[in-house]
Amino acid sequence: MATESPRYLVDYETGEIQESTDENLLLKYEHVLAQLELYQRERFYYEQEIRRRIEKQGPTATMLLSDEFECKLQVRRTYSQEAFTPLKEILPGIDLARVLEPAHTKTVEVPDKWDTRRLLPMLQRMGDRGLQIRVAAEQGEKVTLVFKRR
Repeated sequence: MATESPRYLVDYETGEIQESTDENLLLKYEHVLAQLELYQRERFYYEQEIRRRIEKQGPTATMLLSDEFECKLQVRRTYSQEAFTPLKEILPGIDLARVLEPAHTKTVEVPDKWDTRRLLPMLQRMGDRGLQIRVAAEQGEKVTLVFKRR
């Protein structure tokens, strides 16, 4: 027997849902999950099209121009912490202290941890050697779509 998804009134201040039976509550929950899956799939298709249109503008393009929206690709790179190890011999002590949390043991051993927010500008000032170390440390990047109304 096909049952139509029941409508509920949600009190968004209290989070309470007005419903009559457990079965009806579960039917509504199933309906909401199905709708959510459809919206997520649709969002994926829209994001793919936005990325395609940005890429169509050229290899250096990172955004779609709009007076009403900010829509851009944001790139976040990840780095191999071990690849920065040569910097222990290169950086002056004061700079090294700003960008390196030395390996230490807590409950588990914690390896060296480099503060890339501070380290990357230093590497840029170092010229070719800094660039070589940064490139060797790069592990990949995560590109996310930033979208908001202006």
